Amino acid sequence: MIEQTLTRIIGKYVHHPNHITGRFQFPQRVRLARSMSLDEADNSMWGLILAVNTLRNNIAHSLDSQERQKAYQRFKQVCDSEMKESACQKFDEPHLLASLAMAHCLDFLQGFEAENDRFKECLNTMDKIVNPHRHMANVNE
Repeated sequence: MIEQTLTRIIGKYVHHPNHITGRFQFPQRVRLARSMSLDEADNSMWGLILAVNTLRNNIAHSLDSQERQKAYQRFKQVCDSEMKESACQKFDEPHLLASLAMAHCLDFLQGFEAENDRFKECLNTMDKIVNPHRHMANVNE
């Protein structure tokens, strides 16, 4: 869900998303989305988003339970620093903490997407003023 949200944000931000071809890895999507932010490029939430993805990859691809445990402990440290530690402690089950972290990430990305929607709306308004020739065909129809 986080990756789909990042993809949607990136697609909305650019003027011609059909030219974005190829497979972006998750960290590349995060860097691209982060670079688009007006106010949140340095927000620590990006670290939590990356930590969720790292944990997901470790669970999906590692058969070593010790390695999974290490990845979970690193993930939990990021959660404790990003979210209220007391909230994280209430969710002592790994799947509950992961769900809380994903919800936290999606909430942040929803606000980020709204910021990008507002920016694109302003840009479209400016474009109508600066480039009326592009929009004259629409008025005449």
